[in-house]
Amino acid sequence: MSNSVFILARYFGTDTDYAWATYQPIGLIRDAWSERLIPHYSLGVLFVLSHIACGLRTVMLAHGVSIQKANQICWTLIAASSVWTVIIVAGMLGVRI
Repeated sequence: MSNSVFILARYFGTDTDYAWATYQPIGLIRDAWSERLIPHYSLGVLFVLSHIACGLRTVMLAHGVSIQKANQICWTLIAASSVWTVIIVAGMLGVRI
């Protein structure tokens, strides 16, 4: 995906913004080819945020935080990452508040 973004943006002058990523004005759900990006986008957000949470756990352990407390904070942040992922993907799918 990232290679296509760089090639389209740099060589062909395509504006690779939010509207391009979410296939506006049609949307990700209404286009059969773009539906495949929904798991890609959602897992990407979840894995990046969870990776940051696990990195924070490692830093906390290095600074003397107990394993139990570090694990509790890490799992709480991973749960929050899951909620944030749902919010982001819902917005990409056209859900408006």
